[in-house]
Amino acid sequence: MGHRIIKKKNGLFALWTTVCDDFLMDDATQEEIIEQLLKWEEKDLKEKLIIRFNHNTHIFTDYEKYCKLRELTHQEIPKNKDLFND
Repeated sequence: MGHRIIKKKNGLFALWTTVCDDFLMDDATQEEIIEQLLKWEEKDLKEKLIIRFNHNTHIFTDYEKYCKLRELTHQEIPKNKDLFND
């Protein structure tokens, strides 16, 4: 959502939204505006992480596949051979 923070003559702030061209908050302190924006951002982030989690969760058989891949990746190179097996 597009926001504009507007400083008013009385030293307080208003929060304008470009979505519906209206104020979301008026006569608020800087801290109040920041707290409200933070709440909205946290909600958006949580929703994004839930979607990401759901799209990246693999079926249980993948665990064994990744265990084997880890073992192959991190196995020790035999000491009597170089990288080209010479």
